[in-house]
Amino acid sequence: MLESLAALHSGKFARVEHEKCMHKGDDFCQYIISWEHPPFIIWKVVLNYAVLLSIFISVMSFFVIPLSSWAISVSLDIFLVMILAVYVGFREKRELVRIVERQSNAAWDLLKQTDIHYSNLALIQELGQAISSILDINLLCKTVMNLMHKRLSYDRGLILLAGIDRTSLRFIAGYGYEPEFDTLLTQSNIIPDIRAKKTPLTETFIDQVPNIVEDISDFNEYLTEEQRILLQKAGVSKFICVPIVYEQISLGVLCVDNLDSIKPFTQSDVNLLQGIASQIAISINNASFFKKIQENEQRYRTIFENTSNATVIIDEDMTIVLANTEFEKLSGYSRDELEGKMLWVDFVREQDLEKMKDFHCSRRINPGASSSRYEFQFIDRQGNVKDIYLAVDMIPATKQSVASLLDITERKRSELEKKSLERQLQQAQKMESIGTLAGGIAHDFNNLLMGIQGNASLLMLDIDASHQFIERLKNIELYVRNGSELTKQLLGFARGGKYAAKPTVINELIAKSSEMFGRTKKEISIHRKLQDDIWTVEVDRGQIDQVLLNLYVNAWQAMPGGGDLYLETRNEVLDDIFVKAYGVKPGKFVKISVSDTGVGIDESTRIRVFDPFFSTKEMGRGTGLGLASAYGIIKNHGGIIDVYSEIGKGSTFVIFLPASGAEVISKDVEA
Repeated sequence: MLESLAALHSGKFARVEHEKCMHKGDDFCQYIISWEHPPFIIWKVVLNYAVLLSIFISVMSFFVIPLSSWAISVSLDIFLVMILAVYVGFREKRELVRIVERQSNAAWDLLKQTDIHYSNLALIQELGQAISSILDINLLCKTVMNLMHKRLSYDRGLILLAGIDRTSLRFIAGYGYEPEFDTLLTQSNIIPDIRAKKTPLTETFIDQVPNIVEDISDFNEYLTEEQRILLQKAGVSKFICVPIVYEQISLGVLCVDNLDSIKPFTQSDVNLLQGIASQIAISINNASFFKKIQENEQRYRTIFENTSNATVIIDEDMTIVLANTEFEKLSGYSRDELEGKMLWVDFVREQDLEKMKDFHCSRRINPGASSSRYEFQFIDRQGNVKDIYLAVDMIPATKQSVASLLDITERKRSELEKKSLERQLQQAQKMESIGTLAGGIAHDFNNLLMGIQGNASLLMLDIDASHQFIERLKNIELYVRNGSELTKQLLGFARGGKYAAKPTVINELIAKSSEMFGRTKKEISIHRKLQDDIWTVEVDRGQIDQVLLNLYVNAWQAMPGGGDLYLETRNEVLDDIFVKAYGVKPGKFVKISVSDTGVGIDESTRIRVFDPFFSTKEMGRGTGLGLASAYGIIKNHGGIIDVYSEIGKGSTFVIFLPASGAEVISKDVEA
């Protein structure tokens, strides 16, 4: 500014000397400013001295020369001084005119420079706004060219970018060219091999320095025939090219030229273009980087969306950030309802909640401190409880975690069913083996009893009724009869024959047997729920009566203080899956349920309850064959018997007897 002020008055810039500077360690900054005086100032000094000299000479000559001569001398001095004053005035006016002209020119230059600065600033601002939101490189370059065309005074411009292999430069966008020439530039490979020829463009690209080319003909020997034709068609004579560089890597070249060859290029042009080129470089890098991010995001989103497991991304505050389609299916909620609105704790059963919250917090402090693979129970929108296997890990450099949920409800149910079926199969196999053994023992034991009975009967024929051993022989017969009853139970368990199987309405048997039992056990309340249209079954009524009586007695013994006995019948159709473990055929069955409100049976007892000779009663109070024989009788009828019980919640014995289409024979017909 000080230089310019001096130039306004003298036509030359002032000299500014920075003698001392605070930034160099001095106590203060000192500037010495000097400038040259304009020529009319010197003439004014001469005029002043001439006036003083003329006055001095006039005074001194008054005493030396005659008055007439003195008057002539004074007149001459005054005339000369006046002429000098007129000349000085002329010089001053002319200098003032020049100063005014210089000030006017400076003002116009300042206005022009202001316009240029405004355009440049507007360009930079518009570039920043436009290219910050453009992520397509081709569109980005076209936008830069349009803004340069709008704001800058260059007639034409173009952007060349390096190919993937970085050995060639190709035209991306430009302005100021005819449409057909744009097409020609697009189709032509302007610099097919950067390393092959030394041209302004390759020098700028490789050396990363700007070039002001005053005459393109100086490089004719380095140009290919195609390049010379292109330059001739374009009418290029001189131009500026600056490198587009990001972090010391050349990305391309920015070029401008003017059709008016007289208009010179300056360092200011280079500086401006370098600033634009740096903006282009940053934007190209951002666009490339964002494109990679988009590709990676799309790749991961595709994996996230198409994984077979339900997957969610969870924020630090437990909010579900993202959820895939499988999670929508698992939870019953749509993505709009889930993302950013629901917490993962909304889907966890209370007994698993505290454990999972602890894992969630500790995982964000130390990712390896908490378990990342475990099971929990999940509650969906309808309130259904599902068994879930969870795999969760932190997303690097974030406080978010990604969780993959596998629904193992059916698998666990299948495993439980498989274990149950295996247990039932093992029970059936065990019972079959024991039954075979018991059957053989029962037949042999029955033969022995018959021998004892025969010998005892013969002895009683040979002795008098008053004989001292008669009572003992009668005791032997009593024990034989008791032993015979025991063998009947063994044979019933061991699948003895169905001695008198007849079509029967099971409701009648249950009603009669329960009524008789209820008369003897007043402390038991019996509740019957018998289906009216119950299907007919073909059974040995005596054996089924025996089974029912065994179940009533067991229920009574489980309720020493009295209780409730519930009897229910129902028609059921059993499929292959249900009957598979029991070794019976699927189809129509009549279900009989005998439930009590007694003490219940623990699991270890429950699985042995049908074993022969197994009893929970005191020694001498039971044979352990009651339920074993019931098991054998039901199996012999092609049916199923099982028990369900919990300690303190009573027991339920369930019997399935195959339905029969035979007509029930009334007692009158039988008679």
